[in-house]
Amino acid sequence: MLLKEVINGTKHTSHYNSTNILKSIYETSNNRLSLYFKSGLIYEYSNVNPADYVKFRTNESQGKVFHKLIRIKPNKRIGRYQLKEVISEIKDILYG
Repeated sequence: MLLKEVINGTKHTSHYNSTNILKSIYETSNNRLSLYFKSGLIYEYSNVNPADYVKFRTNESQGKVFHKLIRIKPNKRIGRYQLKEVISEIKDILYG
């Protein structure tokens, strides 16, 4: 479930209350979607059209849409992140 979305130019940053996906960054300029998984890994998906991103972002279950529409897109692992930093961002959203 979407907790918060921040749009800065062509960059959409969203945080989720999801079993596996904590954060996404969608670039409307190149249709790339970066997903931050609870495992600490970041994957970038190419050719994610805006309609599929909206379905992913607004659905009650990001995982269901991910498995149906996103994971089939060309992708690559682009790195790791500090899980505690994203958890802290989510806590700030939830509790101020």
